Amino acid sequence: MNGLIDFINRNYIEGIVNDTSYNHFDMITYVIILFAGVYAVLKLLNKLSIRIDEEFVIATIPYIFTGSV
Repeated sequence: MNGLIDFINRNYIEGIVNDTSYNHFDMITYVIILFAGVYAVLKLLNKLSIRIDEEFVIATIPYIFTGSV
């Protein structure tokens, strides 16, 4: 258990605390979270019968820009 805590601390927590650049472990984790989130949103949109068309994309652009600020 100590090995797991040391691994998480070294590869995730210390990078945030010391404001260092990304490493391979946290980058892979962020990519997995991104793909899981996109997959979940697509499944939800399909379940709600919402089509992704030009009108939908234009309507979501302000939220994307606001979320990135």
